[in-house]
Amino acid sequence: MGNTNTELADSCKGADLRRGRRFDAGTGEIELKEWAENFL
Repeated sequence: MGNTNTELADSCKGADLRRGRRFDAGTGEIELKEWAENFL
């Protein structure tokens, strides 16, 4: 955990790997949409 992008970089050449986020199972739709909009 925490090194995913580094570990995947060699197999994903040219990919724009970004730091992710873990959500609890009860995370609401609004919070998920707000987070996802950062990538648009």
